[in-house]
Amino acid sequence: MTTNIISEFLHTLSLPEVKYTGLIFALFVFPRFLIRFGIPYALTAFAMGVCASFLEWELGGSDAVKLLSSLGIISLFLFAGLEVEFGELRQSRRFLVQHVIVSVVLLIISSVGLTYWLKLDVRPAVLLGLALLTPSTGFILDTINTSSVPEAGKFWIRSKAIAAEIVALFLMFVLVRSMSAQEFTFAMVGMGLLILALPLAFKFFAKVVEPAAPKSEFGFLLMIALLSGMITKKLGAYYLIGAFVVGIVARRFEGSMPRLTSKPMLRSIRSFTGFFIPFYFFHAGSSVSKEELSLKSLGIGLAMIAVFLPLRIYSVVWHRKLALREAIHQSFPVAASLLPNLVFGLVLAELLKTTFQVPLDIVGAVIIYTVGATLAPPILMRVFWKSPEYAFLAEAESNLGATWGDEDANPR
Repeated sequence: MTTNIISEFLHTLSLPEVKYTGLIFALFVFPRFLIRFGIPYALTAFAMGVCASFLEWELGGSDAVKLLSSLGIISLFLFAGLEVEFGELRQSRRFLVQHVIVSVVLLIISSVGLTYWLKLDVRPAVLLGLALLTPSTGFILDTINTSSVPEAGKFWIRSKAIAAEIVALFLMFVLVRSMSAQEFTFAMVGMGLLILALPLAFKFFAKVVEPAAPKSEFGFLLMIALLSGMITKKLGAYYLIGAFVVGIVARRFEGSMPRLTSKPMLRSIRSFTGFFIPFYFFHAGSSVSKEELSLKSLGIGLAMIAVFLPLRIYSVVWHRKLALREAIHQSFPVAASLLPNLVFGLVLAELLKTTFQVPLDIVGAVIIYTVGATLAPPILMRVFWKSPEYAFLAEAESNLGATWGDEDANPR
């Protein structure tokens, strides 16, 4: 009798419904216990995925988790695209042009150094440089919006993060599709047609769909972002490019369709992202193999942290000092808040592994670097800058990813 009960209980635990329920509970509850220790929500979900991979738990690579993961990353970059305000970018265009020039120069220098150091071809070296230098805009924007950063600092961080991501996404698209002239031409024509088709889709929705189905903007945005993401994936790029472009195009219709970019819409997309983005980090972690996290990977990753984090901080501090005549202690919080690159780093690590067959030691080093860059800001604040004026960064970074889906969070 007892044996039958135990057997039935074990059988129940092995059911897919029970496994997925347990996974959802773990992803949404356990990370919140660790936030109090300054461990970002996203890193906890990623670490859980790594553990699942090492324990050979098949759930991490299941089709359901892959689908939920795709919904998470697409909605995150849709949110980032919707945050692009062209008025803000025009207002600070002189500083943004300077920032882009500095970023491109750093990318060129870094790519040359990485080519010789790690014995890489030019294209994977440039892609690796992007992984090390590009902040994760969607993450940073959400973190800054829920912190007590002064508005002037928020404006600078938001503008620089958006400008850096636009340039990085364009370069990523070109690098991935430049293996041959035919592939590049096909991809550029396909992307051009997508960009031309999106405004027509929005106009059709405004004139035909929305009058017949009021308040359907949320479903339309998600549908068009998913379709665009799949198209850019087929073009050989990545889901996030299509979703980001949809967000930018939606911004252009702010006047004729104000609900598309309203605060309630941003809050809805933010809540949607809040549910699905943990699955992205879990799936990304479950894709990491033991070979990627070797001692050699650790050594290369720590060397990258030692070189590129100070370089990124100094470039922002130096730029603000020259452009705004600002003191170092005022520029440092802005520079530190631009360090996290977990999302972009993980995406490019996957591309380096699957598209360019970069050695697993280097892929693992990128993962270690992105984890370090995401953890760095609160550590820097606590160790080097203990003044209360920097407390917002420790608060913001410790909540990184935890605010997704909170109803009282106020985007923008």
